[in-house]
Amino acid sequence: AHAFPGTLNAVLFGSVYGGHEDTRASGFAHLGHKPLGLRLGGQLSVAPTTSLFFGASHEQRKYDGADPIFGTTRRDKQTDLRFGLSYVFSPGWSVTPQIAHTDNRSNLQLNAYSRTVTSLSVRRDF
Repeated sequence: AHAFPGTLNAVLFGSVYGGHEDTRASGFAHLGHKPLGLRLGGQLSVAPTTSLFFGASHEQRKYDGADPIFGTTRRDKQTDLRFGLSYVFSPGWSVTPQIAHTDNRSNLQLNAYSRTVTSLSVRRDF
């Protein structure tokens, strides 16, 4: 992460991650997987009470065994994008509209999907 000096109070962050999600019971290797991903995001103040933010991530998942129904080992590539703003309309109160999009591509068509979610949050800090 890095905070840039200036009136915009810009902040950028990024990370790379990986792991291995194992199953506890034998016979379910197709549910365990190895993720590898990248995240990027940032925020900047465009006015004393308004901040814009964005985030993007990409993750690849390789599953540990063949799916028992399809007989093939699942592989996914998921991309997420998110944009929004936060507006403080009164001390301690903010409203945050945002839009998030997910695109999951999989070699098993049953697990491939695309979705877009629009939300509006009202928050009270105390």
